[in-house]
Amino acid sequence: MRNRRQHRRSDSRDEYEEGPQEGNRRQHRRPDSREEYEEGNRRPQSREEHQNRRPNRRVQLQPREEHQDRRPNRPSPVREEHQEIPKEEPAPVDPQKEFFEWAKTQRHKDTWVMNRKALIDAPRAQRILASEGSKILIEGFNQSEGDTEMIELRAEVQLSRGKVSNPLRKMELDDRTKPADEELKNGRKSVVTKIVVLTGTQVFPSEVNGEKHPLFPVLILRGILEHKEGSKDQEKAAERAKSYFFMPTYPGQLMLPPGQAF
Repeated sequence: MRNRRQHRRSDSRDEYEEGPQEGNRRQHRRPDSREEYEEGNRRPQSREEHQNRRPNRRVQLQPREEHQDRRPNRPSPVREEHQEIPKEEPAPVDPQKEFFEWAKTQRHKDTWVMNRKALIDAPRAQRILASEGSKILIEGFNQSEGDTEMIELRAEVQLSRGKVSNPLRKMELDDRTKPADEELKNGRKSVVTKIVVLTGTQVFPSEVNGEKHPLFPVLILRGILEHKEGSKDQEKAAERAKSYFFMPTYPGQLMLPPGQAF
């Protein structure tokens, strides 16, 4: 078997040496270049002659320094990843404008009642009412030092009207939370009621049956304030209470104690 393989290989080699036979599609085997050099058919070519004979189709590589000089002067992508992009801080929102926009989205004659706990943990939809409504009612007292605290807030909004109408009955104080007359006289607690018109930039005071622009919402606010014992706010609240309890009445004049009716 081994002799047959060697015989076949020798036959194929003879075919290449004699030339292509009929029906044989293989090309004539190229003679070894080393044999050509030994026989002297052609002399060996140098490397320079070989490069000149065949055109060099490869792209000529430029030196690294010249190649880098032609690149545009831009930071590497690695550095861009580590560069910190400054975050744009949101513009501060004006509380009065936010309060105005919130009031316009409500329905006419909507009413809210918020106790002490609800004022502290107010939901997001009523947070602006709790903060701005309390600020309007506590105006004139010292809230920064904790001498006055809002313990109950009632609010009603009126929209698309050219005149302020009477508030709903829900705005009247509850008998369970209404301050006693003694607490109002000594200034421990006070009841403050205000009617304001919101314009988006300012807050204007108003009254029942007062005229206003139909596009400006109206808020009727009523709150119960608690004043710290021995503070100046307590003295101020006691002075205000005298106008309700000790002011002489005249014929035809009706004096209502605070917290009863408008």
